[in-house]
Amino acid sequence: MIFIDYLVVLAVAALVLSWWMRKRQVTLIFLALLILLAIWADIDYRWQGAPAGVASIIVLMCLGLGRLFKRKPSEGTPFVSGTLITLLGACAIWPIFLFPIPDLPQPDGPHAVGVRDFALTDDTRRGLLGAAENEARKLLVRVWYPAEDVDGHTRRPYFTPLETEHAGKGLGGAMGLPFLFQYLGHATTNSYVDAPLLHDSVDLPTVIYSHGYTSFAGQNTALMETLASHGYVAYSVQHTGDASAAVLPDGSVLPPDPALIEEMMAMTAEGEPSHIMTATFTADTYDERLAALMANKARGETQGVRVIVNSPTVWVDDRTFVHDTLQAGDVPESVAEVVAASQFTHTGQIGMSYGGSTTGAVCVIDRRCAAGVNLDGGDYHYSPLNHQMSQPFLMLYSDVNMIARSMGDYEQGYPFNDFSYERHELAGLNPNIVRIAVREVAHLGVSDFTLFMAGIAKDTLLGSIPAEEIIQIQNDFVRGFLDTHLKGIDAGFPQQQLDQHTDWVTRQDMTPVREWHMGNVQKDGTVRVVLETDHGEIEIALYPERAPISAANFLAYVEGGHYDGTSFYRVTKQKPDGSSIGVVQGGLLGAAIVGDISQEDVPPPPLPPIAHETTDTTGIPNERGTLAYGRLEPGTAGSEFFFNMNANNILDTGQGGPERDGHGYATFGRVVRGMPVLDAIQNLSADRPTDFEIMQGQLLTDLVTINRAYVVKGD
Repeated sequence: MIFIDYLVVLAVAALVLSWWMRKRQVTLIFLALLILLAIWADIDYRWQGAPAGVASIIVLMCLGLGRLFKRKPSEGTPFVSGTLITLLGACAIWPIFLFPIPDLPQPDGPHAVGVRDFALTDDTRRGLLGAAENEARKLLVRVWYPAEDVDGHTRRPYFTPLETEHAGKGLGGAMGLPFLFQYLGHATTNSYVDAPLLHDSVDLPTVIYSHGYTSFAGQNTALMETLASHGYVAYSVQHTGDASAAVLPDGSVLPPDPALIEEMMAMTAEGEPSHIMTATFTADTYDERLAALMANKARGETQGVRVIVNSPTVWVDDRTFVHDTLQAGDVPESVAEVVAASQFTHTGQIGMSYGGSTTGAVCVIDRRCAAGVNLDGGDYHYSPLNHQMSQPFLMLYSDVNMIARSMGDYEQGYPFNDFSYERHELAGLNPNIVRIAVREVAHLGVSDFTLFMAGIAKDTLLGSIPAEEIIQIQNDFVRGFLDTHLKGIDAGFPQQQLDQHTDWVTRQDMTPVREWHMGNVQKDGTVRVVLETDHGEIEIALYPERAPISAANFLAYVEGGHYDGTSFYRVTKQKPDGSSIGVVQGGLLGAAIVGDISQEDVPPPPLPPIAHETTDTTGIPNERGTLAYGRLEPGTAGSEFFFNMNANNILDTGQGGPERDGHGYATFGRVVRGMPVLDAIQNLSADRPTDFEIMQGQLLTDLVTINRAYVVKGD
């Protein structure tokens, strides 16, 4: 609580006690006026004191009426009036305890935390989300970072006065209560404004974050501070128009789109969620829930619903623009040193709610995403649907049963994006795609908001899990995940974190999704193979039903031990205009192709070449993460294979051109896990001299050995 809270609570308690003790009216009047004065001093930003003010006015009115009618106080204990005054006093101070103002929990890392705000302008995008037709897209970005000496620097308030006036009011305005969150301006963070960057910082692990719909850049400040205290740089993008008002460093304000407020108010006025939306959370079968999900998507597209049609593209483009601009160093001088110390080619991407949906889409299209985190975001950008994520991904859910109960007479809820981030037939097979469910926390509780409510208000709106527990769960799981996949630290993830929070969290098993899909689409049956390399393991799912000839051939090479001791030897990269292909190629001919042995010494292939299978037949396009055969003429494929590192559509059947015959390249598998290993291989030096003109600049300087290839037994 803040000083005014203590003063009001003590004054109300003294007023009630004085009433019971039948103190002189002047004492009661003084206490009532003291309460009014204290509240008046901060009424705009601490609305929770208003009930105490009303109670004081009631007391003054009672005292005034008593004097008006010249009624003498009765003798003895005032049981009736005292009880009423006690109840009035309890009601007066109750909101102060229901909506507390704590400072944020101290981050547990070794470094102090600095914070700076800056603005970026994208001149290539104009007139978006309520902006004037020719107005360039302007974004507020906040950065937290490990700081050196914070002496002489002040801690940032959760909301500055201008943010309290604009952002706080706008945030509550989306719920029809403009005053609701303005009291957050009294809270203080652990971030020191403009503190100097940690000395000798270079290539600091970096994350980029998006907030929830209608929210603000600092929505998960406690998490960002924790990451920064452990050496991360965290950038938060506020999505102008779809967010609360943003206050830029120069004092100008980027307001929310008025149409956004109207739409949110209309959604609130509708009350009950649609039966389609309800079914995505509560239907008992995967078929029903997937049908509802697709029906909701189709309805949104038909009706032009903002969150499905307009906002997804804008938010992803915002993130891409900010990332590109930061990586180019085209930033204000005030943050140049922090940006220069950040690592932008291998980043963590994070989002809460709608920002979580955005994060999933970013990680689908941007290879700079090395690890993605979705904090309770649903499906609004549908690109991750039935898509095997190339990078590790953490999905943290609120209590789905609470969501179900909020939608009607339902006790059992279901995760709302079971169908995203993994191919359905591969669901649950990649241990680096982790889904964690938290008990007794509502959607908005997966944020800092849980710190600013208590009692029945918190239990009803945010969940009954203790605030410090859900904050710690976010901190531990996100940091453990990022430490593992960005820093390469053995953080024991996720088992260590599951053990720490066993009373509140469970790991979601995706096996039922895979079994459901296989019951419907038997031709998606797979056999898994692992390639052990010098750089790590690559696990592949082969499709013997979709590509029987190619898959059987590859299995024969694996089971015969023919790939043991061979290598990856060739890499190509796609050009920005998409005119070339990106692959990592391996097989038995590496030593011969790079010139380590002569063509005459190449042993004959252990197996004959196979008939060509088209992508039209297999239904597996040459998209990122798929496995295909190299060949000369159709029907010459045998031992040499490659992984598509991009969406190489020009390798699909029917794609011709001067360099291709139109038959395409046979695809027969997908990477389950190990795309980061392949990314690392693709980025190795490839300047080995060669007599093959077509392979100039494509042969690895040092070959990557496939030490062993084997079939995975079991499921």
